[in-house]
Amino acid sequence: MKNIWQYQNNFYIENQSIPLVRCKGIAFPHGFSTRLGGVSTDKGYETLDLGAGEDTVLTEENRRRFSESLGISRKSLIFAKQIHSVKTEYVTADDIGKDFECDAFVTDKPELLIAVKTADCVPILFCDRKQGVIGAVHAGWRGTVAGIASICVKAMTDHGASVQNITAAIGPCIKSDCYEVDRAFAEAAARSNCAALCLPHIVPDYSGEKYHADLSTMNRDILLSADGVPFERYDGDMLSQIADAREVSVLRDGAKASVYIPDDMMQRLLADSIRFASFRFPYVVDSVSRVMNRTEHIISRRPV
Repeated sequence: MKNIWQYQNNFYIENQSIPLVRCKGIAFPHGFSTRLGGVSTDKGYETLDLGAGEDTVLTEENRRRFSESLGISRKSLIFAKQIHSVKTEYVTADDIGKDFECDAFVTDKPELLIAVKTADCVPILFCDRKQGVIGAVHAGWRGTVAGIASICVKAMTDHGASVQNITAAIGPCIKSDCYEVDRAFAEAAARSNCAALCLPHIVPDYSGEKYHADLSTMNRDILLSADGVPFERYDGDMLSQIADAREVSVLRDGAKASVYIPDDMMQRLLADSIRFASFRFPYVVDSVSRVMNRTEHIISRRPV
């Protein structure tokens, strides 16, 4: 029997061979991976590196373990070269093994594991439990201000989902106190389609030349204002992601690192070198499925 550590809001961790953070608001097996449970040994990538490091053999073994922790074969894992866009791909079993360049996936096909990779950026998972349509988004700052969260919702509705039935889980990401941006960022946000929703969450510092941006809240407001999509949001305010030098961050340590620290108890578990935020359908889709949840989760032949 797995140990379950309740964390905050509706997020919790299952302490298994690959610890997974899950959200009770998502009605299909899914999760956010931590950096524990893998085989990578290179500094900055230990242990569950899923794509940032250079050792492809160990990365592939980690992906196999990751997939199997969700009860599915590695070959069914679909992910992309992410390009900080709003490009969203609808995928089926015919797309297994293909190379994608995009930042979001949507599917309504069982037995696929769709994944996005995040470090400082925002992972968002979506599901319509009634129609069995799911989505996964990598929302960097460019994608955020361009409304990728809303675009993914539209792609889901194009494949049978109903906005009224969609729930989103906004996963762990960089916090505003650590995310310093420049004037060009603020100006780009001001020119974007989501300017009215994003600009209130870009706050200048004392110099007026630098700003702090809250990507998580931007995506929250985009979902609420554009679509009215209910959400669960991971809130790591108890300890800033970058504040502890024992952990890694792209902004603090350079491009090879990434970020995430919740609180003291969870620091060791949740400092990812890279995360996959993923869904896998159960064999049977049931409108009363309860959730087991980022980041990942094991499935049986029954709804969770």
